[in-house]
Amino acid sequence: MKVFLRVLAIAVFISTAVADLIELDDVQGRSIKAELIRKTGDVVSVLRDNGRTYDIPLARFSEESKRKIEEWEIAQSRKGPLLMRRNRLSAFVAFNKKDKLDLAENFDDRIVRFSPRVKIVNDDIRNGYRAVKCTLVIVGESVLDKDVRKVLSMQEFRIDIPRSDSVTWSGENFKVEYDDVDNGELFGYKLDGYIFMIQNGLDEVVFSYASSEPWIKPEYKVFSLKENREYDRTLTTQLN
Repeated sequence: MKVFLRVLAIAVFISTAVADLIELDDVQGRSIKAELIRKTGDVVSVLRDNGRTYDIPLARFSEESKRKIEEWEIAQSRKGPLLMRRNRLSAFVAFNKKDKLDLAENFDDRIVRFSPRVKIVNDDIRNGYRAVKCTLVIVGESVLDKDVRKVLSMQEFRIDIPRSDSVTWSGENFKVEYDDVDNGELFGYKLDGYIFMIQNGLDEVVFSYASSEPWIKPEYKVFSLKENREYDRTLTTQLN
């Protein structure tokens, strides 16, 4: 009986391990069978059937495999404790900036490159959260019309938030070009602020912050914003 139970336990373990393996293809059509472990930014960690863990850039996967990874992330976000509106999260958004004159064109035209970073702090000593969906919207102000705003960049990502700890995400770089000198040819947009939102596994907004409060009143309008589109100063009405 003990031998039978030991064999049964091994069989259950093997079947469970096999069930966790999925087939993933790269952009060249090559396939592997592996278990998804985690996704950090644009890097996916997988456990191969040889027992070794590999970190693979998301860009190497085919579109179909990216869909599988996204579905896995959504499933992970619905496991464990549900992140609620009353939580102990705080978030800090920063932009590393490189500002220079465009000497190739006009000496007073500016090219500014930004590297966004988000730090999320969880002061909850009991609960951590898996594959939490976050949205960062970066807004610019028109040099020509102070009442016009433009969505300079809109970046979505999922991230694991550990209990009683912090985690930092680095986003995609973006740039703005403008001339705000009165004696020059005025054009472009300057960085005005941002919106940052966190959703739980039910897609409910549980954390939101905006540089201008009207930008998130109501919160759901944020998800209808489109990158490189112009809006009024409250981001309510699309202008183009």
